[in-house]
Amino acid sequence: MRRKSVCVTRRETLNLGICALAGLATRNSFGAWEARSGITPIQSLSAAAKAIRDKINLRASDGCSHIYGFNYQPSWGSNGVTVWGEKYDPKKYREELALGKKYFPKMNAVRIWLSWSSYRTDPARFVRQFQQAVEICGELDLLVVPVLFNRWVGNPVWDVVSDSEMAADFAATFVPFVRDVVAPLKGDSRILAWDLCNEPPLRGGELQWLGNLQKTVKQIDPCSWTCIGTVTVDQTRQCAPYQDILTPHLYFGGYPDYVQLAKEVGKSLISTECCWGSLDDSVRVQRVRDELGALKTHKIGFFPHALYESLVADLHRPQYGFVDKPGYMAFIHMDGSLRSGHDVYNVFTD
Repeated sequence: MRRKSVCVTRRETLNLGICALAGLATRNSFGAWEARSGITPIQSLSAAAKAIRDKINLRASDGCSHIYGFNYQPSWGSNGVTVWGEKYDPKKYREELALGKKYFPKMNAVRIWLSWSSYRTDPARFVRQFQQAVEICGELDLLVVPVLFNRWVGNPVWDVVSDSEMAADFAATFVPFVRDVVAPLKGDSRILAWDLCNEPPLRGGELQWLGNLQKTVKQIDPCSWTCIGTVTVDQTRQCAPYQDILTPHLYFGGYPDYVQLAKEVGKSLISTECCWGSLDDSVRVQRVRDELGALKTHKIGFFPHALYESLVADLHRPQYGFVDKPGYMAFIHMDGSLRSGHDVYNVFTD
């Protein structure tokens, strides 16, 4: 099979300006690592996923309005180590995502949360399992948004980068992880965008840290796209220079303000989290209906949080652990059954 690269398609070249040429004409500082690793940087993309990707226009606020995704946390773990460590189960990973495609046929993307903690425990194992996950997503025609780091604090906690870690030497602390995760997928069109960090509060030197993350990703793969999971208009504006796609978490309205910002900075817009939870199915369904309806009206792509019931914070019912203010946010129950009324998602994916 002939393999294709995002760097050489006509639309991608228009979207990325000189980036594609830079990716073809130069060897970045990670070239020697690529040679040692023996990686094949250009990967195939299914026809269905390619059709979705080819429609993206990074320079229009509604250029990603056809992206219909979900956040996905596997059912078996509560944090990065228990999800990506010894308990990682590729068969179950495939089964749970396949159920998503069964219940939500127009689902075309998935946001998956990586684990710096699991990487530090066993780098080779983590990288291998992440690549397995990307293969599974690709076989299911899903574009992937991997979340590199997290600053949101849930209960139980998911792999939070501390202030002291963020302030440590960047090259020694963060570059090995970013390099080992991104470099094997250089030029891989299955990666929709690298989400640099989930919900950074932007305190201290955080903007510089985010800038360094983006610079590192772009040095490894000049043709890659980056984004950041922000929670306010002001945060989204401050982070705009480090994002190819603006990806705020739109739980509480304000849609016109984000569309206006996207137009001002000339970038596209996706809500990579939405649909606030509830233990009451009928209440949750109405919230899903209201939020996805508003996102559709404003031509914003969306990734509800989240596809599958999990031990991760906010994604389970009381029998599986503590339930915090966001309530229960999953669309598919732990036993694989569709949560009552939650096929309403399909109303908004025409």
